[in-house]
Amino acid sequence: MWRSPMRLFWLSRTYIDRATDKGAILKTLRELRKRLDVELLTGCRKEKVEGVRCLPSIKLPFLNHISLNLAMFLYLLKNLKPGDLVMTDYNSVFAALPFVKRARVMIDVRTLPVREGFLGALEKLSFKIGLWVAKKAFWGASFITEAMRREVGQGFKRWAIWGSAVDLELFDPAKYDRERERARWGFEGTVFLYWGALEGSQRGLLEAARAFRKAGLPPDAKLVFVGSGSLAPKLRELAEVRAPVPHEAVPSLL
Repeated sequence: MWRSPMRLFWLSRTYIDRATDKGAILKTLRELRKRLDVELLTGCRKEKVEGVRCLPSIKLPFLNHISLNLAMFLYLLKNLKPGDLVMTDYNSVFAALPFVKRARVMIDVRTLPVREGFLGALEKLSFKIGLWVAKKAFWGASFITEAMRREVGQGFKRWAIWGSAVDLELFDPAKYDRERERARWGFEGTVFLYWGALEGSQRGLLEAARAFRKAGLPPDAKLVFVGSGSLAPKLRELAEVRAPVPHEAVPSLL
Protein backbone atom coordinates (compact mmCIF):
# COMPACT_ATOMS: atom_id res chain seq x y z
CA MET A 1 0.00 0.00 0.00
CA TRP A 2 1.30 3.44 -0.95
CA ARG A 3 2.20 5.71 1.97
CA SER A 4 2.89 9.41 1.90
CA PRO A 5 6.30 10.58 3.18
CA MET A 6 4.53 13.56 4.81
CA ARG A 7 3.96 13.53 8.57
CA LEU A 8 0.76 14.77 10.17
CA PHE A 9 0.57 16.29 13.64
CA TRP A 10 -3.05 16.33 14.83
CA LEU A 11 -3.69 18.75 17.72
CA SER A 12 -6.79 18.17 19.84
CA ARG A 13 -7.14 20.19 23.05
CA THR A 14 -9.19 17.72 25.03
CA TYR A 15 -8.87 14.84 27.47
CA ILE A 16 -8.93 11.96 25.00
CA ASP A 17 -9.72 9.41 27.73
CA ARG A 18 -12.86 11.38 28.62
CA ALA A 19 -13.86 12.64 25.15
CA THR A 20 -17.37 11.76 24.02
CA ASP A 21 -16.06 11.22 20.48
CA LYS A 22 -13.05 9.17 21.59
CA GLY A 23 -14.11 6.16 19.50
CA ALA A 24 -14.54 8.21 16.33
CA ILE A 25 -11.18 9.96 16.85
CA LEU A 26 -9.30 6.69 17.34
CA LYS A 27 -10.95 5.08 14.31
CA THR A 28 -10.05 8.09 12.19
CA LEU A 29 -6.50 7.90 13.53
CA ARG A 30 -6.20 4.24 12.55
CA GLU A 31 -7.41 4.95 9.03
CA LEU A 32 -5.08 7.92 8.58
CA ARG A 33 -2.12 5.80 9.70
CA LYS A 34 -2.66 3.45 6.79
CA ARG A 35 -1.35 6.23 4.54
CA LEU A 36 0.45 8.70 6.79
CA ASP A 37 2.78 8.93 9.74
CA VAL A 38 0.37 10.52 12.22
CA GLU A 39 0.82 11.76 15.77
CA LEU A 40 -2.23 12.80 17.78
CA LEU A 41 -1.19 15.38 20.37
CA THR A 42 -3.76 15.72 23.13
CA GLY A 43 -4.32 15.49 26.88
CA CYS A 44 -5.26 12.62 29.17
CA ARG A 45 -7.21 13.20 32.36
CA LYS A 46 -6.47 9.93 34.19
CA GLU A 47 -5.64 7.12 31.78
CA LYS A 48 -3.21 7.12 28.88
CA VAL A 49 -4.61 5.93 25.56
CA GLU A 50 -2.61 3.59 23.35
CA GLY A 51 -1.34 5.14 20.14
CA VAL A 52 -1.88 8.70 21.36
CA ARG A 53 0.70 11.26 22.51
CA CYS A 54 -0.69 12.43 25.86
CA LEU A 55 1.06 15.69 26.69
CA PRO A 56 1.43 17.03 30.25
CA SER A 57 -1.00 19.70 31.41
CA ILE A 58 -2.38 21.28 34.58
CA LYS A 59 -5.66 19.53 35.34
CA LEU A 60 -7.58 22.69 36.23
CA PRO A 61 -10.06 24.78 34.18
CA PHE A 62 -8.41 27.43 31.96
CA LEU A 63 -4.94 26.39 33.20
CA ASN A 64 -5.42 23.13 31.31
CA HIS A 65 -6.10 25.09 28.12
CA ILE A 66 -2.97 27.22 28.51
CA SER A 67 -0.62 24.45 29.66
CA LEU A 68 -1.71 21.95 27.01
CA ASN A 69 -1.31 24.52 24.23
CA LEU A 70 2.16 25.31 25.55
CA ALA A 71 3.05 21.60 25.60
CA MET A 72 1.82 21.26 21.99
CA PHE A 73 3.91 24.26 20.92
CA LEU A 74 7.05 22.86 22.54
CA TYR A 75 6.50 19.43 20.99
CA LEU A 76 6.08 20.92 17.52
CA LEU A 77 9.11 23.17 18.03
CA LYS A 78 11.23 20.07 18.65
CA ASN A 79 9.74 17.65 16.13
CA LEU A 80 8.12 19.53 13.24
CA LYS A 81 10.03 19.51 9.94
CA PRO A 82 9.52 21.49 6.71
CA GLY A 83 6.82 19.89 4.56
CA ASP A 84 4.92 18.37 7.49
CA LEU A 85 1.21 18.99 8.02
CA VAL A 86 -0.39 20.29 11.22
CA MET A 87 -4.13 19.84 11.78
CA THR A 88 -5.60 21.59 14.81
CA ASP A 89 -8.97 22.20 16.41
CA TYR A 90 -10.04 25.77 17.15
CA ASN A 91 -8.84 25.51 20.75
CA SER A 92 -5.23 24.95 19.69
CA VAL A 93 -4.73 27.42 16.84
CA PHE A 94 -2.20 29.46 18.82
CA ALA A 95 -0.05 26.38 19.44
CA ALA A 96 0.17 25.89 15.67
CA LEU A 97 0.26 29.53 14.53
CA PRO A 98 4.05 30.06 14.96
CA PHE A 99 4.72 27.26 12.45
CA VAL A 100 2.75 28.48 9.42
CA LYS A 101 5.99 29.18 7.53
CA ARG A 102 7.59 25.86 8.43
CA ALA A 103 4.68 23.55 7.65
CA ARG A 104 1.20 23.47 6.16
CA VAL A 105 -1.19 24.26 8.99
CA MET A 106 -4.94 23.71 8.78
CA ILE A 107 -7.88 23.99 11.13
CA ASP A 108 -10.17 20.99 11.54
CA VAL A 109 -13.80 21.88 12.34
CA ARG A 110 -15.74 18.92 13.74
CA THR A 111 -18.32 20.61 15.91
CA LEU A 112 -19.84 23.99 16.64
CA PRO A 113 -20.04 25.32 20.22
CA VAL A 114 -23.61 25.23 21.52
CA ARG A 115 -23.32 25.47 25.31
CA GLU A 116 -25.33 28.25 26.96
CA GLY A 117 -24.34 30.59 29.78
CA PHE A 118 -20.99 32.20 30.59
CA LEU A 119 -18.84 29.20 29.68
CA GLY A 120 -20.79 28.77 26.47
CA ALA A 121 -20.12 32.40 25.56
CA LEU A 122 -16.38 31.84 26.12
CA GLU A 123 -16.43 28.74 23.91
CA LYS A 124 -18.20 30.62 21.12
CA LEU A 125 -15.73 33.50 21.39
CA SER A 126 -12.81 31.07 21.29
CA PHE A 127 -14.32 29.42 18.21
CA LYS A 128 -14.74 32.75 16.40
CA ILE A 129 -11.20 33.83 17.21
CA GLY A 130 -9.74 30.48 16.17
CA LEU A 131 -11.65 30.52 12.90
CA TRP A 132 -10.61 34.12 12.17
CA VAL A 133 -6.94 33.33 12.82
CA ALA A 134 -7.13 30.25 10.60
CA LYS A 135 -8.70 32.18 7.71
CA LYS A 136 -6.00 34.85 7.93
CA ALA A 137 -2.92 32.69 8.41
CA PHE A 138 -3.49 28.97 7.85
CA TRP A 139 -2.91 26.91 4.71
CA GLY A 140 -6.45 25.48 4.69
CA ALA A 141 -9.31 23.86 6.58
CA SER A 142 -11.25 20.61 6.87
CA PHE A 143 -14.89 20.14 7.85
CA ILE A 144 -16.92 17.17 9.00
CA THR A 145 -19.83 17.99 6.65
CA GLU A 146 -20.56 20.16 3.64
CA ALA A 147 -23.27 21.95 5.63
CA MET A 148 -20.72 22.95 8.26
CA ARG A 149 -18.37 24.23 5.57
CA ARG A 150 -21.12 26.38 4.09
CA GLU A 151 -21.97 27.79 7.52
CA VAL A 152 -18.51 28.69 8.83
CA GLY A 153 -16.02 27.90 6.07
CA GLN A 154 -16.41 30.89 3.79
CA GLY A 155 -13.08 32.60 3.19
CA PHE A 156 -10.78 29.56 3.07
CA LYS A 157 -8.88 29.17 -0.21
CA ARG A 158 -8.28 25.48 0.42
CA TRP A 159 -10.70 23.17 2.17
CA ALA A 160 -11.70 19.51 2.37
CA ILE A 161 -14.70 17.52 3.58
CA TRP A 162 -14.15 14.36 5.59
CA GLY A 163 -15.69 11.37 3.84
CA SER A 164 -18.29 9.27 5.62
CA ALA A 165 -16.86 6.13 7.24
CA VAL A 166 -19.95 3.95 7.64
CA ASP A 167 -19.53 0.19 8.01
CA LEU A 168 -21.70 -0.74 5.02
CA GLU A 169 -21.78 -4.41 5.95
CA LEU A 170 -22.97 -3.80 9.52
CA PHE A 171 -25.45 -1.09 8.48
CA ASP A 172 -26.95 -3.04 5.57
CA PRO A 173 -30.75 -2.36 5.67
CA ALA A 174 -31.45 -5.70 3.99
CA LYS A 175 -30.33 -7.52 7.13
CA TYR A 176 -33.07 -6.06 9.31
CA ASP A 177 -36.85 -6.32 9.34
CA ARG A 178 -37.90 -2.80 10.35
CA GLU A 179 -41.22 -3.63 12.00
CA ARG A 180 -39.78 -6.58 13.89
CA GLU A 181 -36.90 -4.47 15.20
CA ARG A 182 -39.29 -1.67 16.23
CA ALA A 183 -41.35 -4.20 18.17
CA ARG A 184 -38.19 -5.59 19.75
CA TRP A 185 -37.28 -2.16 21.14
CA GLY A 186 -40.85 -1.22 21.96
CA PHE A 187 -40.94 1.70 19.53
CA GLU A 188 -44.34 3.09 18.52
CA GLY A 189 -45.19 6.15 16.46
CA THR A 190 -42.43 8.44 15.21
CA VAL A 191 -39.17 7.99 17.10
CA PHE A 192 -36.30 10.48 17.07
CA LEU A 193 -33.24 8.58 18.28
CA TYR A 194 -29.85 9.58 19.69
CA TRP A 195 -27.22 6.95 20.46
CA GLY A 196 -23.98 7.89 22.20
CA ALA A 197 -22.44 9.33 25.33
CA LEU A 198 -24.72 11.57 27.40
CA GLU A 199 -21.84 13.87 28.29
CA GLY A 200 -20.41 17.26 27.45
CA SER A 201 -21.76 20.60 26.36
CA GLN A 202 -20.66 20.51 22.74
CA ARG A 203 -23.37 18.12 21.57
CA GLY A 204 -26.28 20.30 22.64
CA LEU A 205 -28.28 17.37 24.04
CA LEU A 206 -30.23 19.35 26.62
CA GLU A 207 -30.90 22.10 24.09
CA ALA A 208 -32.16 19.51 21.60
CA ALA A 209 -34.46 17.93 24.18
CA ARG A 210 -35.93 21.31 25.16
CA ALA A 211 -36.40 22.30 21.51
CA PHE A 212 -38.11 18.96 20.80
CA ARG A 213 -40.76 19.77 23.41
CA LYS A 214 -41.47 23.12 21.77
CA ALA A 215 -41.45 21.88 18.17
CA GLY A 216 -45.20 21.20 17.94
CA LEU A 217 -44.73 17.66 16.60
CA PRO A 218 -47.55 15.07 16.40
CA PRO A 219 -48.58 13.47 19.74
CA ASP A 220 -47.00 10.13 18.81
CA ALA A 221 -43.54 11.69 18.29
CA LYS A 222 -41.01 10.57 20.87
CA LEU A 223 -37.38 11.55 21.56
CA VAL A 224 -35.22 8.69 22.83
CA PHE A 225 -31.64 8.93 24.12
CA VAL A 226 -29.69 5.66 24.24
CA GLY A 227 -26.52 5.92 26.32
CA SER A 228 -25.15 6.86 29.71
CA GLY A 229 -23.40 9.83 31.26
CA SER A 230 -23.70 12.76 33.62
CA LEU A 231 -26.50 14.39 31.60
CA ALA A 232 -28.79 11.36 31.88
CA PRO A 233 -30.76 12.60 34.96
CA LYS A 234 -31.55 15.97 33.35
CA LEU A 235 -32.37 14.38 30.00
CA ARG A 236 -34.71 11.93 31.72
CA GLU A 237 -36.82 14.91 32.83
CA LEU A 238 -37.26 15.96 29.20
CA ALA A 239 -37.29 12.73 27.19
CA GLU A 240 -36.93 8.96 27.37
CA VAL A 241 -33.46 7.68 28.28
CA ARG A 242 -32.46 4.06 27.75
CA ALA A 243 -29.41 2.09 28.82
CA PRO A 244 -26.49 2.01 26.38
CA VAL A 245 -26.23 -0.72 23.76
CA PRO A 246 -23.07 -1.83 21.91
CA HIS A 247 -22.19 -0.37 18.53
CA GLU A 248 -23.11 -3.66 16.84
CA ALA A 249 -26.73 -3.23 17.98
CA VAL A 250 -27.16 0.27 16.57
CA PRO A 251 -28.40 -0.87 13.11
CA SER A 252 -31.22 -2.72 14.88
CA LEU A 253 -32.18 0.50 16.69
CA LEU A 254 -32.32 2.38 13.42
